Amino acid sequence: QRDAFFKIVPKSEVNRKAIRTALEGRRADFIIEGDDFIVVGENALLMANERNLNARRPMSKGVLSPQEKSSLPILKLIIKSLIGVGGGNTNLVFSVPADPVDDSFDIHYHTEMLKAYIKEMGFIPTPLNEGFAIAFSELLNDNLTGICVSWGAGLVNIAVCYEGDPVIQFALTKGGDWIDQSVGKAIDLNPTMIQIEKEEGNIDIINPVGKIQEAISVYYGILIDYALDNILFELERSKLPAFREA
Repeated sequence: QRDAFFKIVPKSEVNRKAIRTALEGRRADFIIEGDDFIVVGENALLMANERNLNARRPMSKGVLSPQEKSSLPILKLIIKSLIGVGGGNTNLVFSVPADPVDDSFDIHYHTEMLKAYIKEMGFIPTPLNEGFAIAFSELLNDNLTGICVSWGAGLVNIAVCYEGDPVIQFALTKGGDWIDQSVGKAIDLNPTMIQIEKEEGNIDIINPVGKIQEAISVYYGILIDYALDNILFELERSKLPAFREA
């Protein structure tokens, strides 16, 4: 489900009823805030792009957005659409970001609020570092040893694992959203349009086609270099175990 929302402000009571009918017709997830409709998920992105406007996010830089007062109820609706309701004794592991090394903000409020909501929905919540979570998907055949990188919308999360132990964990505050915003400014286009092209345009960043893809390729390259430079820096300054030769 998309981490996105789009607010629709009715112009009249008749307009309000028509909007609700249309939203229900396209089976959009939405909440009502006063007289306004807040569409969440995939339809939020599509409807914003149809109107040449920007969808907004309940999360910013990988955590609940302090600028969006409705961020928690919106995120609750997105989560509920994904996991439903538990029976009270079902374990649920969810990923959380590491502390960023290039910015200073609190990840603990985000973690605790999600734990409380998931518990409220009937699950037993367990947070797990996002980078480390990749190890259980990709490194089981390598004795849980390697470098895991999660390229997210708000953050890049990195974990260096040695035999199941995450010896280095950190995050960077650039990600997919940063690419969308940067490309949008560079070529004067709506960032939501950039996001759709980036995710659905089947882009080859080595051989991009057209102005939009070329700009996306440029900023992907910048982000990849930025992540690799920081991984190298953290490896050089950390006291790592003496790895055995492969």
